[in-house]
Amino acid sequence: MNGNMLSETAKINAKFSATMQNLGKEWTEFVGARLHEDQQLLDALRHCKTLPEIQQAYVQFWQDAFAQYGEEARRIMKISQGVVEETARAVQEHADASAESINRAA
Repeated sequence: MNGNMLSETAKINAKFSATMQNLGKEWTEFVGARLHEDQQLLDALRHCKTLPEIQQAYVQFWQDAFAQYGEEARRIMKISQGVVEETARAVQEHADASAESINRAA
């Protein structure tokens, strides 16, 4: 394994690590926001006086939850897709450079 390959591997690992940190941050922020929504549901239910008010509070909660979970899934997929594309590009560039180096040596 040559120094160039180690350098490229280190760069890929650094990008992967940064992406994992971004995913963790994104998920933590999302969970925090959802916990806030849970608390708001409890507050809303506490003020409900009739069954239709309770039903409306739950309907709104679940509509918001489904929309937010869907959006979060899209954001996480976008972050993940980006790292996969960057890694594939870096690996391909390294493979091309290695093949060129081998061809020159032959």
